[in-house]
Amino acid sequence: MQRNVQAHSWASIEPTLMRNLKPVDPDDEFNFHCTRCADCCKNIDEAVALEPIDVFRISRHLRGSGDPDLNIGDILTKYAVPVPLTDFGYMMYFVNTNGPDASCAFLKSGKCGIHDAKPRACRMYPLTADPAEGGDGFNYYLITERLHHLTGPAIRVGDWMDERMDSEERQYTAAEYGMALKIGRLMRQSMDSGVKLKTLLAWFMHFKYFNYDTSQPFLGQYLSNMEALVYVLNTRKEAA
Repeated sequence: MQRNVQAHSWASIEPTLMRNLKPVDPDDEFNFHCTRCADCCKNIDEAVALEPIDVFRISRHLRGSGDPDLNIGDILTKYAVPVPLTDFGYMMYFVNTNGPDASCAFLKSGKCGIHDAKPRACRMYPLTADPAEGGDGFNYYLITERLHHLTGPAIRVGDWMDERMDSEERQYTAAEYGMALKIGRLMRQSMDSGVKLKTLLAWFMHFKYFNYDTSQPFLGQYLSNMEALVYVLNTRKEAA
């Protein structure tokens, strides 16, 4: 279900992810009331994306909740599944699921076990956002895949998103959406130049997801990692 939350950032990579998104304006209203019934947390096989900022925050949250030795690799191994989006190595992690109802791996006794650090897809639901053209603000979309969720009091779109996108997240979102296209293009060129898929995946996963110190702020590390990935792809592509 919530795979559509990440749709627009990968629109040029996997256009089918644009389904079930309705453009809305900040002053528009939608109906929604979260009763914490956990229905959103079920039947989500390969649906809820774990972006780098999500993995970083979840790792830091769990390390501070009694498991200080837990690292990002442990989180991805235990709670996530890698899903290829292209044939040239561009992939994304999604939350792993359990049981016949494909419930979220973080769901504990019917409650979110990482509520304070839950993924962007869950926090913004039933809305999502991407940067507006020219970098001036954001476009907003209402996820219409499960219309029966859209009941309750009227909520202003802009108010909902202002509460769920802090400054760091807005900067990350703006950078990530631009980088997705650039890195995808470079990965395709690298494969066409003879770089093996296994090598592209290793570079991508290292810089995109793994190369972080959770004791330090996220955003600066993310931007440095993306610069490093672009440099490696450019350098190795030219050397191939």
